[in-house]
Amino acid sequence: MKRSRAAALQTREAILAGALQAFARHGVGRATFQHVAGFAGVTRGAVYWHFTDRASLVREVFRGLRWPLDIGPDLQPYLQCHNPLALLRETLVAGIEHGLADARQRALLALLLSLQHSREIFDTHDSRPDRAGEVVAPSSADQAVDPGHGLPPDLQTHWERQVADASARLVAVCALAEARGLLRPGCHPKVLGACLHALALDCLRGQCLSGLGAPAPQHRQAITWLLQGAALSQT
Repeated sequence: MKRSRAAALQTREAILAGALQAFARHGVGRATFQHVAGFAGVTRGAVYWHFTDRASLVREVFRGLRWPLDIGPDLQPYLQCHNPLALLRETLVAGIEHGLADARQRALLALLLSLQHSREIFDTHDSRPDRAGEVVAPSSADQAVDPGHGLPPDLQTHWERQVADASARLVAVCALAEARGLLRPGCHPKVLGACLHALALDCLRGQCLSGLGAPAPQHRQAITWLLQGAALSQT
């Protein structure tokens, strides 16, 4: 019994790893269970046994992904800090570096960012190309997910909320800095927070989608320069 359970868990992990590879190769909305089975080294039936539809498989693959630009809901450290902008810089840089250093997190981030970059998240096609020159209607196992972008609606909503919340928290810290007189005149916290999130997102996207490591701390330099330009004194 223990051996069978261990084997089942091993197969499940292989399927999840294979799904991540299949999604990266074919796209979340275009990868089939057969693609997943091929990368996982299992039968198509084994994939169906563990995941009855694509939506449940996609949700499980993305489970545990942390948005690296989210500083978290607790702003007390920034309230207690002498220089909240310096702490914000270090927290953002640490989040990006953690996401890039963890192989699974980096692969999931690359997958999510590629969806956003290609605007697949906002597509609403009713069928998808499965082979060159051929359009195949999604099977019953695939219909719970919009094949245009491949994310279940609830997962898409979740990530839209995650990104919006992360940006709002940056704005909140920038507003705190303004209230303390740390920002240059005319530097609006909402604009600064939005620009900071967009810049960090662009750095993250560039490093995740390049397929290369990060030989230079470009994200640290870019974030530092932006905050230094907004601050009255060196940040």
